[in-house]
Amino acid sequence: MIAAGTLLTMTAHPSIESTEGLGKQRIEALSDAIFAFAMTLLVLDVKIPKIAEALVTQEFLARTLLDLWPKFLSFVMSFVILSLFWIAHHGYRLGEARVEPHGQSL
Repeated sequence: MIAAGTLLTMTAHPSIESTEGLGKQRIEALSDAIFAFAMTLLVLDVKIPKIAEALVTQEFLARTLLDLWPKFLSFVMSFVILSLFWIAHHGYRLGEARVEPHGQSL
């Protein structure tokens, strides 16, 4: 059984946002999740080639990995670009926190 004081404490918790819309923390969490999902999709696109075990030698492995360099380069470039967008997005959101609702800088 929950005491009445506990219910009052739960409803007055500072992390509960107003009913006017989504809170800033929820929007930040959503944008972080979208970036994480996009980066995860990049990893899922990296496929390991199926090679018969008898054919695997050091030279064959080196040649096969060298043939895959465009895919690795594409993966790394995409990951870096997404990371830069994520960092810039957080910089934008941090700058937004320094502005009062009436547009005056703190």
